[in-house]
Amino acid sequence: MLSLSHRQAPRLAALSLSVLLLLGCQEGENNATSNEDSDHHHSMITSRLLISEHNSQTLHLFDSQAWRQRTQFTLQQTPSGLKTSPKGRYALALQRNFDQVEVIDSGIVAEQHGDHYHLHNHSPRLLSERYQGVKPTHYDVTQDQVALFFDGDNATSANAQFRVLDEQSIGQVSSVAIHSFDHAQHGTAQLLRDFAFTGIKDQSTTSLPDKVIALKRHGDHFHRVQSFTAQDCPALHGSAQTANLVAFACLEHVLVVNVQGETITSQSINNPTFNNGTRFGTLFGYPANDTLLAVANNQQFFSLKNGHFQEIDWKTEQTQRTLAYLTTEEYLFIVTPQARLIAYHAADNFAQQFSLSLWDNVPTLAEGQRIQMAFDPRNQQLFITNPADQTVLQLSVTEPRIVQRHQLGFIPQFITWLGTTEHEHHH
Repeated sequence: MLSLSHRQAPRLAALSLSVLLLLGCQEGENNATSNEDSDHHHSMITSRLLISEHNSQTLHLFDSQAWRQRTQFTLQQTPSGLKTSPKGRYALALQRNFDQVEVIDSGIVAEQHGDHYHLHNHSPRLLSERYQGVKPTHYDVTQDQVALFFDGDNATSANAQFRVLDEQSIGQVSSVAIHSFDHAQHGTAQLLRDFAFTGIKDQSTTSLPDKVIALKRHGDHFHRVQSFTAQDCPALHGSAQTANLVAFACLEHVLVVNVQGETITSQSINNPTFNNGTRFGTLFGYPANDTLLAVANNQQFFSLKNGHFQEIDWKTEQTQRTLAYLTTEEYLFIVTPQARLIAYHAADNFAQQFSLSLWDNVPTLAEGQRIQMAFDPRNQQLFITNPADQTVLQLSVTEPRIVQRHQLGFIPQFITWLGTTEHEHHH
């Protein structure tokens, strides 16, 4: 995404909510020692996993199917998140507290030749250049592009901005387009065709935006779409999109923007009845089904389609929280407090697809440790980390089962898939 992901109320309540939501979310030295330098001497690798060590600057790169550690890298700072580029070749290591993003090239190259692709393997590497900007946080991906949002910092008078990236520009550590604000904010942006939808805020309010505006791209920058009136969205946090819809999670409603050609309309859909203090803060989009998924801060999950919310009833008790959850193009995966994996299929109105027991005992995690998941779309496999015993579970989604349990030898923090879903063309 997030994004999942992400009604009027007193400013004090909005301030406390903004704090809770935010908590929820050596120059380019290449330390790789890989001997992989040609695709002529190795079987073709199409999927890899990048895993960071807990409280460390070290990243480990694995070939996911043969389960072989390819190499490791040392970042300049400890990452706040690992993200995959739109086409899968690159990983972006966000370092929010250090105002930078480093880029890792997986070495898996899908080279387009007209209507087909040629696949190549090159040596993985940590790129020498890096993105620099104040507090990189939200990373919102579309099919071909991503909006990387830098929150800025009021204390240093650094304004927020978002940068539009694609596969080529990430490889060059450059930007396709940039939009800057006249204030700092904890924001998000959704790119839909030539449009970008984002939040703005009154200077006197909290760090969260309170209105949604439309922008249109002109080359390397954006202009405000004056025909689209700014829409109220108090304490905005979380956004997502489908084929023609863009949605934002506001304090008491979800704002849904409909884009048909050059015509932009909007609708506010009130939240379901929640207990005091509960709201949506994360949204996800399922373009193939024209469906949105809204996640509340008490971890109630709701699908949103045709203006109606439908709860996904995964809880046996209202106070329960997930150990982890992940969305893909087709699924919602939830790891329950009982250490079971439940898969919900978006095309079937989020009906339960399968359920698997992951561990004999629920992992006991130290402070700051979290179970994380990554999905391999090429092989339809799910990888789940367990910091408690330093392992990764490899699961098949098409034939629901645990394929293998891999010992890491370090405590995992973040994990992301790298690779390609394209297939080699043989002349």
